[in-house]
Amino acid sequence: GEEQLIHSVCAPDFDAAIERFADALADELRPACMKSCVADTDPDTPVLDADCDVVHESAVTGTRATVLECEVDPSGALTPPTDETICYALRHDAEGLTASPLDDMSPECVEQGWNLEFEIVFTEPLPLGSSISPTCVLSDLVQRDCPNL
Repeated sequence: GEEQLIHSVCAPDFDAAIERFADALADELRPACMKSCVADTDPDTPVLDADCDVVHESAVTGTRATVLECEVDPSGALTPPTDETICYALRHDAEGLTASPLDDMSPECVEQGWNLEFEIVFTEPLPLGSSISPTCVLSDLVQRDCPNL
């Protein structure tokens, strides 16, 4: 059968409605491909070695804060460092060359020819008016670093 699209406010719980909404939202989220060819700072390694900084800006308070790279918790999940609520991870493995799936790029970014993708992890909702901005050293050797662009 078809999934129910309308849910009653008289239902005993809203789990099905919330799950449906979350699924629909997840379908709309796109990977955070870096829409520029990023320089490989060590071309002798099999995956991209990027030099990037990530900043969290608040339009409300006018503050800028450096976002740190994520750590991997004992369960194997990405998590912000101690005392942080946000972090980023570089996804730079376009071909599954490393043992970890945490650095694997999404097919969408790979198909578009980009060589880097970001994953942002946060443990609290970001304040209204927040933006996350990466800045990376860009490649002067696009044919080498992004041959599929």
